[in-house]
Amino acid sequence: MRLGGLLVAGDWSVIEASLSPWLAGRQDVRSELVSHIEGMREEWELPDDAWPPAASVDTNPLGPDELRTHYPGQVDPDMTDTSFIGYGCVQLLASDDEPHDAYADVWVGLYDADGAAVVGLWEVLDPD
Repeated sequence: MRLGGLLVAGDWSVIEASLSPWLAGRQDVRSELVSHIEGMREEWELPDDAWPPAASVDTNPLGPDELRTHYPGQVDPDMTDTSFIGYGCVQLLASDDEPHDAYADVWVGLYDADGAAVVGLWEVLDPD
Protein backbone atom coordinates (compact mmCIF):
# COMPACT_ATOMS: atom_id res chain seq x y z
CA MET A 1 0.00 0.00 0.00
CA ARG A 2 1.33 3.36 -0.96
CA LEU A 3 0.10 4.99 2.26
CA GLY A 4 2.79 3.26 4.35
CA GLY A 5 5.57 4.80 2.27
CA LEU A 6 3.92 8.21 2.42
CA LEU A 7 3.67 8.04 6.21
CA VAL A 8 7.33 7.00 6.55
CA ALA A 9 8.36 9.83 4.22
CA GLY A 10 6.12 12.31 6.05
CA ASP A 11 4.58 13.37 2.74
CA TRP A 12 1.67 15.14 4.39
CA SER A 13 0.46 17.04 1.34
CA VAL A 14 -0.22 13.76 -0.50
CA ILE A 15 -1.61 12.05 2.60
CA GLU A 16 -4.00 14.91 3.34
CA ALA A 17 -5.06 15.07 -0.33
CA SER A 18 -6.02 11.37 -0.08
CA LEU A 19 -8.49 12.01 2.76
CA SER A 20 -12.15 12.22 1.94
CA PRO A 21 -13.51 15.76 2.38
CA TRP A 22 -15.74 14.42 5.15
CA LEU A 23 -12.76 13.01 7.08
CA ALA A 24 -10.53 16.02 6.39
CA GLY A 25 -13.19 18.26 7.90
CA ARG A 26 -13.42 16.18 11.07
CA GLN A 27 -9.89 15.04 11.92
CA ASP A 28 -6.43 16.54 11.84
CA VAL A 29 -4.70 13.27 10.97
CA ARG A 30 -1.25 14.84 10.81
CA SER A 31 -1.45 16.30 14.32
CA GLU A 32 -2.93 13.08 15.63
CA LEU A 33 -0.11 10.90 14.29
CA VAL A 34 2.71 13.33 15.04
CA SER A 35 1.47 13.73 18.63
CA HIS A 36 1.33 9.95 19.03
CA ILE A 37 4.87 9.52 17.72
CA GLU A 38 6.14 12.36 19.92
CA GLY A 39 4.71 10.50 22.90
CA MET A 40 6.50 7.32 21.85
CA ARG A 41 9.79 9.22 21.44
CA GLU A 42 9.40 10.66 24.92
CA GLU A 43 8.53 7.26 26.41
CA TRP A 44 11.50 5.60 24.69
CA GLU A 45 13.81 8.59 25.34
CA LEU A 46 14.61 8.93 21.64
CA PRO A 47 15.91 12.02 19.83
CA ASP A 48 13.34 14.60 18.75
CA ASP A 49 13.89 13.73 15.10
CA ALA A 50 13.31 9.96 15.48
CA TRP A 51 10.66 8.78 13.00
CA PRO A 52 9.52 5.35 11.81
CA PRO A 53 11.91 4.14 9.10
CA ALA A 54 9.55 1.57 7.58
CA ALA A 55 5.96 0.39 7.46
CA SER A 56 4.14 -2.88 7.05
CA VAL A 57 0.56 -3.32 5.90
CA ASP A 58 -2.02 -5.88 6.92
CA THR A 59 -5.59 -6.09 5.71
CA ASN A 60 -8.67 -6.92 7.73
CA PRO A 61 -11.91 -8.47 6.42
CA LEU A 62 -14.31 -6.02 8.08
CA GLY A 63 -16.67 -4.20 5.72
CA PRO A 64 -18.38 -0.82 5.95
CA ASP A 65 -21.27 -1.96 8.16
CA GLU A 66 -18.93 -3.60 10.68
CA LEU A 67 -16.71 -0.51 10.65
CA ARG A 68 -19.68 1.72 11.44
CA THR A 69 -20.49 -0.52 14.40
CA HIS A 70 -16.87 -0.58 15.60
CA TYR A 71 -16.23 3.14 14.92
CA PRO A 72 -19.54 4.95 15.51
CA GLY A 73 -19.51 8.38 13.88
CA GLN A 74 -15.97 7.94 12.52
CA VAL A 75 -16.68 6.38 9.10
CA ASP A 76 -17.36 8.56 6.07
CA PRO A 77 -21.01 8.07 5.04
CA ASP A 78 -19.85 7.74 1.41
CA MET A 79 -18.00 4.53 2.31
CA THR A 80 -20.67 2.06 1.20
CA ASP A 81 -20.74 -1.57 0.13
CA THR A 82 -20.44 -0.48 -3.50
CA SER A 83 -17.62 2.06 -2.99
CA PHE A 84 -15.65 0.13 -0.34
CA ILE A 85 -12.08 -0.86 -1.25
CA GLY A 86 -10.74 -2.22 2.02
CA TYR A 87 -9.77 -1.80 5.64
CA GLY A 88 -6.42 -2.48 7.22
CA CYS A 89 -3.53 -1.42 9.37
CA VAL A 90 -0.36 0.41 8.46
CA GLN A 91 2.09 -0.43 11.22
CA LEU A 92 4.85 2.16 11.51
CA LEU A 93 7.91 0.14 12.42
CA ALA A 94 10.79 1.06 14.71
CA SER A 95 14.41 0.54 13.73
CA ASP A 96 16.32 -2.45 15.09
CA ASP A 97 18.16 -0.33 17.68
CA GLU A 98 14.96 1.13 19.19
CA PRO A 99 13.37 -0.43 22.29
CA HIS A 100 10.06 -1.51 20.68
CA ASP A 101 8.94 -3.06 17.42
CA ALA A 102 6.68 -0.25 16.22
CA TYR A 103 5.60 3.32 16.84
CA ALA A 104 1.95 3.07 15.90
CA ASP A 105 -0.82 1.16 14.18
CA VAL A 106 -2.70 3.41 11.76
CA TRP A 107 -6.05 1.83 10.88
CA VAL A 108 -7.59 3.11 7.67
CA GLY A 109 -10.68 2.44 5.61
CA LEU A 110 -10.50 3.13 1.89
CA TYR A 111 -13.24 3.65 -0.65
CA ASP A 112 -13.55 4.64 -4.28
CA ALA A 113 -14.64 8.21 -4.97
CA ASP A 114 -14.95 8.86 -8.69
CA GLY A 115 -12.09 6.49 -9.52
CA ALA A 116 -9.74 7.63 -6.76
CA ALA A 117 -8.99 5.71 -3.57
CA VAL A 118 -9.73 7.95 -0.59
CA VAL A 119 -9.36 7.47 3.15
CA GLY A 120 -12.72 7.53 4.88
CA LEU A 121 -11.62 6.19 8.28
CA TRP A 122 -8.44 6.93 10.23
CA GLU A 123 -7.47 5.81 13.71
CA VAL A 124 -4.04 5.82 15.37
CA LEU A 125 -3.43 3.29 18.13
CA ASP A 126 -0.51 1.96 20.11
CA PRO A 127 0.99 -0.97 18.24
CA ASP A 128 -0.07 -4.51 19.11
